Amino acid sequence: MKPSEAREHAIRKIKEYLERRHKQQFKALFGCLTINIYLKIFTLISTPDLCNCRLVCRKFQQLCDYNSIYVKKLLLMNAWDVTLSRKLYYESQDGMSQANMSSNTSKGFHLQSSDKKYADSDRPKLSSSSLLSLPDQKIPFPVDYSTVQGKQVVLTVLDCVSQRVEFARLDYIKVWRALAPIYRNLAYASNTIDPIAFSAFRTPEEQSKVLKYLIRFGNSYPYGTYRQAMQNAILDMASLFEQACLDEFELGLHSRNLDLLRKFSHVLHDFSGPNAYVSMYLAKQTDFVRSFFHFDPYSLFISNNLEEIHINWNILESVVNDTIKLLESESKFSEATLPEPELVQVPYAKDILGNSLKDYVISICEHIGEEETELFLVFISGFYGLCKKFFSIPNGPALVDTIFQPQIDIFISQELHYFKTVGWSLVDQWDQKLEEKEDATECFFYKNVSQNTAKNNFLETFKNVMLLPVSLFTIPSENNSASNLAEKAIEQKEEEDPELSKLDAARFVPANIYVSKDRLKHLPTTELAAQAAVLDSKLEGISTMFSLELALKIVHLCKVSLARAKVFMGTSVPQDDDIKGLSKDLFVQLLRELGQGHLKHGFDRAIEHLSSFDPRRDFSSNTVEPVVKFLELINVGDMIQQMMDSFFNEEMSPICVKDDMFDPAIAEKKKFEQLLDERAAFGLHKGINVLIEHADFLLETKTPMNLFSDQTIGSITNTIEPTAAAKNVVQFLGFHMRILVGRADHEILDVFYKEVGMRLFDSLTRYIKSHKFSVDGGLKLLSDCNLYYEFIHSLHQSSLLPYFKTLKEIAHLFIIDGKNAEEIGKLATDTSRFSSAFHTEEVYEILHSRIDWLNIKYEVDKVIHGLACCIM
Repeated sequence: MKPSEAREHAIRKIKEYLERRHKQQFKALFGCLTINIYLKIFTLISTPDLCNCRLVCRKFQQLCDYNSIYVKKLLLMNAWDVTLSRKLYYESQDGMSQANMSSNTSKGFHLQSSDKKYADSDRPKLSSSSLLSLPDQKIPFPVDYSTVQGKQVVLTVLDCVSQRVEFARLDYIKVWRALAPIYRNLAYASNTIDPIAFSAFRTPEEQSKVLKYLIRFGNSYPYGTYRQAMQNAILDMASLFEQACLDEFELGLHSRNLDLLRKFSHVLHDFSGPNAYVSMYLAKQTDFVRSFFHFDPYSLFISNNLEEIHINWNILESVVNDTIKLLESESKFSEATLPEPELVQVPYAKDILGNSLKDYVISICEHIGEEETELFLVFISGFYGLCKKFFSIPNGPALVDTIFQPQIDIFISQELHYFKTVGWSLVDQWDQKLEEKEDATECFFYKNVSQNTAKNNFLETFKNVMLLPVSLFTIPSENNSASNLAEKAIEQKEEEDPELSKLDAARFVPANIYVSKDRLKHLPTTELAAQAAVLDSKLEGISTMFSLELALKIVHLCKVSLARAKVFMGTSVPQDDDIKGLSKDLFVQLLRELGQGHLKHGFDRAIEHLSSFDPRRDFSSNTVEPVVKFLELINVGDMIQQMMDSFFNEEMSPICVKDDMFDPAIAEKKKFEQLLDERAAFGLHKGINVLIEHADFLLETKTPMNLFSDQTIGSITNTIEPTAAAKNVVQFLGFHMRILVGRADHEILDVFYKEVGMRLFDSLTRYIKSHKFSVDGGLKLLSDCNLYYEFIHSLHQSSLLPYFKTLKEIAHLFIIDGKNAEEIGKLATDTSRFSSAFHTEEVYEILHSRIDWLNIKYEVDKVIHGLACCIM
């Protein structure tokens, strides 16, 4: 080993030995425990014991002077502001880096593991600027509680803590010198007169502050954790003081002494918080409110001579006005006496007045009962409207919410249920009324039949019984006077009384039957005639299947329900959403009652009656009355739909988005319109069937068998007019086309016209195929086709014109003489003439209707089928 290396090794060994000896000496000075453990122990022991430990040795004296012990005690007294002390500590550091400051302060001023670091943090070097603002560093003298200065020291001792770590021990000594004697004196006091806390400090404000300080001082365990009895004694004295203040506060409430209330409410608020005096204040006000209001639910209702119950709104209005006055006076009183009046104003309005009025509303609702639903709805909405006056005063919304919150949900469900029940009952009553009318009409006609049958049976029996002896014992002869007299008597009885025939039959008809005055003159006397009369009466009543009056009643009922519901709008967003939902449900229910309940049943009943109508009969008026009635019914349905559109624009448009298909109100409105369109279209289809069947009937009955097959050329004049059948058909259909104008939309008219035109085209095609035509008959057919073409042209339906133009071309096939059979074949194969209405096969089939078809068949077949071709 080199000499230099040996020397370095020896020096290193000496350093290790010296460090080991230093550690052994340090441990010998402080014992086997670490500094942190000692400091923890010193923090928990009482202050007198801490002073005794300080006298043990110099090292204990150093440990007992550590400021962290006293910072902990001040923290327990809630007299230490960590944020402020940290700020002051940062300002007192000179030359310390930001990183070191963060590491030292993040531990809340606890000791470091190293002695040197702890000493540096516990005794920092102060800058020259901070020395000017340091507090007095002298040890304070004992406090004289009999002087004003001494009292002031006690009342401000916890507020004058410097919040500096380096002076924490000095601050705690000041607190101890000021509060420890009072604390010990009060803890061992036997009454509330002798202790310094009550004898030296005379006013309640001073006493409350001293007691608060003593309680905070006791939280730092000034006499150790084993002296809990002293703290309990202090707390008992504080409870007695609080109760005495509450008694004075209650006395001020009874006497309405503003000064006394103001004084002790502030004392109690500063000492123990607002809970105690607020609870007492509200309890006393509850008793006062109960004695102020005298609610009598029985006096609220008035009955008239019709035994209808009405609400006396004057009583409710006076209740609302009295409540407003009481709430305003109480608000002024609490603002004049209490430190924080809002602590009692909100519970007073919500819990006291609100609960009182809520009980009043509940008692009225119980008095109304479950059967008087409408009266309940009127009362809740009307009283809520009166209570809207509360929104203009403080805490009024909370009062209204307390009164009506339990009732609003009930109102929403009951309002919808009431409208649903009453609306459907009106619809059911209307349906029942119609059924009763139909039954009464049927019974009326059959009753007349049964009366005539019974009369005839009686007369027949009278003939057989009364004339039986004459026929047995008398030889009948033409000169037998007895027989003639009996027969004359019977004939006279069978004849009508001329006086009775002059009476108006309508006087003896019940008001609830469908019978016209014309039919009363010819009442049915047979069962078959009665059945026909019943059917006619049902067809006459088609136009009365809908009732605008009923629709107006249901709409008015819905508007009343919506008006009651809108009273609750404008209070809160959740409540507004609930009311909007109710409004949509009411509108949906309105559409269902009018659509599914009234209009659909009316359409179905009318279509059923229309389906039972026999159109194959002659009409003197040239009109199918049930079709006209059904068109009138469609007009009424259209008026009801327009009513719904107006109702939606007026009532529902503010709360519904018109194009929102997910909105139940919009979706139900679309269903309602679709229902009307479908039922109207189905009914019009039935009506078209009736019209076309009657047109077929006219064609059959007005066309003689040989009308088109007559070959007497001399009988044909130069001007050939349309046949009577064609005129009747055009007149009949034209009347119904004109009567439909203005009773349906333009789109429905177009569909109706097209359907009638196509159905008429099919009927005329069958009509042509069912007759035989001569050349002269073809001229008549051409005249008829021209008339049909003009009729279709008047409907302004261009898509129908090619079909009826084709019929004219078909008529030309019959006016060509049979000698020109080849021309007939060429004309039949010319597809441009017949457009797309007929194929060549169909034209060939129509040619079979020529009277001379058998004569020209061969020539026509040669042209159509190419039979004249030959192979060269």
